[in-house]
Amino acid sequence: MKKTLLAIAATIAISTSASAIASDNRTQMEEVLSGIPGVLAAKFIQDVSLWVFMTDKAHKFDSIGSMICNGGKSKFGVEKGYSITFWNTNKKQLGKFRCYN
Repeated sequence: MKKTLLAIAATIAISTSASAIASDNRTQMEEVLSGIPGVLAAKFIQDVSLWVFMTDKAHKFDSIGSMICNGGKSKFGVEKGYSITFWNTNKKQLGKFRCYN
C-alpha cells in the first residue's frame, strides 16, 4: 500500500513538474517572439491557441507561422498541437496558421 501511494505521489510530482516546465518554455517563447521586428506581442491564450499581434504591414503569415511552429518545437520544446492567430492592433484577424504534426 505504501509503495502504491509513493508511486502515485511520484507520478503527480513528475506531471506537475513537466507542466511547470512546459509553461516556462511557452513563456520564454512568448518573450522571444515579442522581440521580433513587426511583432508587437505574443501570448498563449489557451493551450491550443497562440495569439501574435503584428504591425499592420503586409506579412507572409504561412511562412512566419511555420517558423514560429517549428522554432517553438526545436528551440523551446513547445509541442505542436496549437493554432497561431495573427492580429493587428485593431483586433482584426490578419491570418491563421495551424501548428500540428
